[in-house]
Amino acid sequence: MSEVANEGTWHSKKQIADHFGIGLRTVTDWMRRRIIPFVKVGHVVRFSLADCEIAIRKYKVSAKD
Repeated sequence: MSEVANEGTWHSKKQIADHFGIGLRTVTDWMRRRIIPFVKVGHVVRFSLADCEIAIRKYKVSAKD
């Protein structure tokens, strides 16, 4: 099996918005600001959910003790 086949499924912008509980405009903004990684072929945009979750973790804010 190729490495690409092992990465799992690709998700649409709507699926990413639903997963993170955000709007489509926020997903578009995150794409524009390069916060989340994506693949674009023509007009089709797809996301790896695992890669997006890793990217979002960089913005996690911890509570102070």
